[in-house]
Amino acid sequence: MNRGCPLRAFPLLLGAAVLAGCAARRTGDRVLLSNISGSQNGLLVDAGDFGHDVDDRPFVSSSASIRVGALTASTVSNEVVAFTRNRPVAVQTPVNWTNGNDDIPVPYSDRILIPVKVWIVFGPFPQQRARALQAAIRAVGVWNQERMGLGFSTFEVADATGSPQAPNYHAFDCSKQSGLQNDIKPVAGRVNVYYVDTVNNSTGMGDTCVFGGDFVALGSTTDDLLAHELGHTFNLLHVHRYPLFFDHTNVMYPGGTGPRDYLAEGQVFRAHVEVDSTLNNLYHARPGQEQRTCPGTLPASVDPRCPQLYKRIWRDGAFGPN
Repeated sequence: MNRGCPLRAFPLLLGAAVLAGCAARRTGDRVLLSNISGSQNGLLVDAGDFGHDVDDRPFVSSSASIRVGALTASTVSNEVVAFTRNRPVAVQTPVNWTNGNDDIPVPYSDRILIPVKVWIVFGPFPQQRARALQAAIRAVGVWNQERMGLGFSTFEVADATGSPQAPNYHAFDCSKQSGLQNDIKPVAGRVNVYYVDTVNNSTGMGDTCVFGGDFVALGSTTDDLLAHELGHTFNLLHVHRYPLFFDHTNVMYPGGTGPRDYLAEGQVFRAHVEVDSTLNNLYHARPGQEQRTCPGTLPASVDPRCPQLYKRIWRDGAFGPN
């Protein structure tokens, strides 16, 4: 199949030489990453390949220049999604794949830093403040490891244990959210986290009450749950119904025995690109960048613009790349 050079009326031997030389000149396409962090990069590529459509073909490289083969335009989707540590997901779309050697620039944005306000409703305050700060350190550690490109600009912890209304919310469920936030008023424009005693009758549980919202309640003995509940504010759903693809080590596994350390690249993609993620609808942290509505459950949509929820470029514990 001649992909890059038109056929011309040459003598047989000369024509063969011309075509051979032409084919040799097609060395393949490259993705050129910029603003890299020095960590390994991973790509998901949509394109055409010898008449077939390629959906989320993975590539891994420590280089800023990654060869992805001799690709052409797909009839379905043409784009590159890039992941690396300390940078948000980069989506380059649409990509104009041609029959020649294409260099596709994909710039990473700088790390996203978000403010969060924490209210200690149930004390003692010093102990719970230390718990909250440790939870923040753990959340950032998970985000760094799982290539979220996300951190805290501020993580302010306030003492609300002395509020006369605080005892009304020591035992919390979502029917009390409006009352809690009326009596201990949230700071606008950020996620507000309330440490109470019990959430839904357990000191080890948390709740956001709505996906993609700006509210989190955490029980008094929670440890790795902050990253999980913030995941819900990014519009990520529970994954326990899909044991073929996730186990208790995934950040979005509910009630896990921990540690919950992993996020699939399909989840990281959704946290950034989902219209209803707080990164977009509250923090407006990705101005002018791609936003979509992708299914958060399985079976996922066949929309090629949304990687499968369980799509992995790197291994996550027991689950390898797919």
